[in-house]
Amino acid sequence: VSQSRYFPAEGSRRKRYSRVEGGYVPREDSGICLSFSLEESETWAVDVKSLCGVIGVVPRVYIKKPYNGRDSSTQVYIDRVAHSWFAEWCFKHGGMFSNDKVLSTEVMGWPIELKKEFLIGLIRGDGHTRKSEEAVDYSTTSRSLAYQIRIILAQIGILGSVCIQKRENKENWEDCYHIICYGESNRYLTKLIWDIDLDFEGEKTHSWYWKDDDYLYLQVR
Repeated sequence: VSQSRYFPAEGSRRKRYSRVEGGYVPREDSGICLSFSLEESETWAVDVKSLCGVIGVVPRVYIKKPYNGRDSSTQVYIDRVAHSWFAEWCFKHGGMFSNDKVLSTEVMGWPIELKKEFLIGLIRGDGHTRKSEEAVDYSTTSRSLAYQIRIILAQIGILGSVCIQKRENKENWEDCYHIICYGESNRYLTKLIWDIDLDFEGEKTHSWYWKDDDYLYLQVR
């Protein structure tokens, strides 16, 4: 199968592929199932379904009932057999299982415009904003993916910190890598991802330090 089958050359469709790949990357297991909250069933879930339709993929959208104390969610499911070419494309460029997720060399070489679309799908699918702390947080158990996302953020002018959450007290749980953006980086990223204008004063970038044009102020313990 030619490469163009996976990634059409026409510009608008390339952007749609990029965003759908971003939505896929956070997901685990060998199937392609994108999960959203019930509040997002009429927004991001509809966005993904529409994007899939444009590139010739027909997903099934349904409500997943809660289990183990979790809330109900909206699932956008893509049949791996019926759309094997698309599943292969997603696995090739994003990996298959959560711990092994890694972006292909081709994705890392995408132009900035496509990387922005990728981030929109990625963070809408598995990120969140912590407005009270003035931060955007995306997490993954893949160390490689975490640092790749940090590179992509830097390429579009966003400073992202990688914080490691150790899970030694949880059996068979992998460490979690959080990519967190504060301050003006948070403001810019929130606008890009959710088209929301944050309104907060000052240049506070973290609860542990402040910065201005000349200095970085650290708390001394």
